[in-house]
Amino acid sequence: MAVEDMEKHRLRVENETLREQVRQLKQQLVEGGKNAPLSWGLTDRERRLYAHLTSRELVTRESCMAVMYGHMLAQPDPKIIDVWLCKLRRKLAQQGVEIVTHWGVGWSLARNDSRAA
Repeated sequence: MAVEDMEKHRLRVENETLREQVRQLKQQLVEGGKNAPLSWGLTDRERRLYAHLTSRELVTRESCMAVMYGHMLAQPDPKIIDVWLCKLRRKLAQQGVEIVTHWGVGWSLARNDSRAA
């Protein structure tokens, strides 16, 4: 095996290992989170964001970015989380679930939302 082929093989193995680590870390971020019922009509990303919100007392912009875009090398502007939260808020409000903003810190689900917990 040529040196170049060995390097390609090493990089492939390293890439697979890193992808698996990212998958496991993303799973830990939403571990314990609840899935929204299909009847709520959430998109895949909205469902991920909802599961993340239900898995923590408080979520940060950084943790939301990791859950939603951690697999991408070139990530969008972090302000995209505000867009997703706006869309999700609208859909969750129809179900009686409220997302609370903790200015400068992050977001949480309102504690009195029995459907969210």
